[in-house]
Amino acid sequence: MLYDVQTVPQSPLKVESTGTTPIPTTPKPSVESDSNKDLSERSPLHIPYHVIAVRTLVYEKAEKHNLNGLSMMSKGRFIAAISEFNKAIYLLPREMSYVFHRAECYLSINDIQGAIDNYRRVCQNSFQPKFVPRRLAKAYFTHGLVEMDKGQLYIALEKFERSYNLFKGNDQLIMAMVMCHLGLDEMDEAFAYLNKLIQKYDKEPDLYVIRAKMYQSQEDVSLIIAQVYHNLEIIKKLHPNHPEVPYLQRIVNDIVVQYRNKAFEFVGVGEVRKAITCLTKAILIIKDALLLTQRGLLFHQIGDYRHAIEDLQPIVEQEKMDVSKEVLTKLADSFYHLALGFVRYGDGHEAIKAVSQAIRYNSTAVEYYKLRAECHESFERYSEAVNDYSMCYNLHDDPIYNQMTSSLLYKIAVQKYKDKNYVKALDTLNRCIKTVVLVEALLLRAKTFYKLQNTKAAIEGIIEVLKINPGNVEAQRFLLEDICNGSDTDLANILQAYSIVPFPEYSTNEIKLQPDIIEPVNHNTSSAIIPNTPKTSIIESQFQKLSIHVPSSAAFIYPKSSLAKRVNVPRDTVLALSGSKVDSPKKEK
Repeated sequence: MLYDVQTVPQSPLKVESTGTTPIPTTPKPSVESDSNKDLSERSPLHIPYHVIAVRTLVYEKAEKHNLNGLSMMSKGRFIAAISEFNKAIYLLPREMSYVFHRAECYLSINDIQGAIDNYRRVCQNSFQPKFVPRRLAKAYFTHGLVEMDKGQLYIALEKFERSYNLFKGNDQLIMAMVMCHLGLDEMDEAFAYLNKLIQKYDKEPDLYVIRAKMYQSQEDVSLIIAQVYHNLEIIKKLHPNHPEVPYLQRIVNDIVVQYRNKAFEFVGVGEVRKAITCLTKAILIIKDALLLTQRGLLFHQIGDYRHAIEDLQPIVEQEKMDVSKEVLTKLADSFYHLALGFVRYGDGHEAIKAVSQAIRYNSTAVEYYKLRAECHESFERYSEAVNDYSMCYNLHDDPIYNQMTSSLLYKIAVQKYKDKNYVKALDTLNRCIKTVVLVEALLLRAKTFYKLQNTKAAIEGIIEVLKINPGNVEAQRFLLEDICNGSDTDLANILQAYSIVPFPEYSTNEIKLQPDIIEPVNHNTSSAIIPNTPKTSIIESQFQKLSIHVPSSAAFIYPKSSLAKRVNVPRDTVLALSGSKVDSPKKEK
């Protein structure tokens, strides 16, 4: 029996038990009983004596039958007890205690309908102990179980609902309603009642087993297995050795393997997106590192780099995770392409962040450093760009990276020169010239030496510039105006100091510089190395008034006034330096 009379709370009906079955004993009929209502309302003086005597005799006879019935109930003779209760009820039909006793007998012999009728009769009467609705609820519940065994699920569910409305504390009733709704394929209602039990008994693994098996019958496979896996994890925590764990684990593993195999089939025929869909369904079931890695690689294959990063990066970041080089390479490449997208949309800061992540996972890719250097250069972060271009050259011995590095170092030096930080400018220029010799870097270094009052080094720097590019106008101006301060004497002394003489057999556009000539470096890859020589030097206009032809390749240009007289330099040397043709001297008459 699902209920026991001993579980019923105290009531006006006393319970005595001499055998295996508890027998409720009835006290004297209450004054409020309908059978005695008229008697109680009327004064004894107005009731005839013979009426009182008859009623007393009837009550005594009915009580005798009731006591006999209770005695037979205690002995298990329920049918005989029902007969006695029938006699008592016949004598006092409005005494509800006799009806209640008869209902208990009907319930004991599984005459559920008879028990329900008698319980309902008690509940409809004004005399109703608190536990009677529970007994009626039990009768409805028992009736529902009987109908459920017969397969009459709708009738059983109706009885269960009536029982639930009378008493909601019967957990067995709630579980019976879950099973009944499952049989009627009413999953929402079944889950609702089951979740009520789980909320009440959240540490009971059997309830999670039932819910996991209920999800197994759903149509949405991915949702089913995800919920099965979720409940399985809870069961493992509550009861690791539960007998249902291997069965549920096998369900999960089988479905995951099916999805994975199907994904491989789609990859084999080139249906990458369908393969990703299958792996996604498997990942909804269980977030396995291998599944995430495979999906991340497929995302990279179709160019979905953001989702590739979302799958691959957590795997790489996990400690004690043996990640293959292919995974690291694909993850780095995904960040690189993501950075290219940021560059395309003009978001240089995000591009730097993305490409830095790419370098973190693959530090041997030249293009990663080159992209980051270009981004830094766009923000005028020349120091960072120099470091990245240097890494490019270290990884790939290509002169173009040295030229880029040297060009950026020159820009850094220019900035320091403008800030009058001549010492740091000089250090940067030395690095620049050591990397690749730039004419403008040599010229700026000469100017820096001059600012540091190292005139000798400044002169040597200018001479080096003019050896490489004799027509450098800025170098000429700096030598004439700054170093020589417009003094022809100083200029002549400088020329003599470096022994500048013409060729033995010279033409109009060639001069001899001693020591040895340093031919201009021809870098076709960068116009920043040797700038284009201007067609007209700054002194050409000065000699136009003297009608002296000055070719563009002239190394040094002299002031226009009294050149041969003021400077003690032979005329042939002056004309040779200016590129003019030297005529043989005429004899004086």
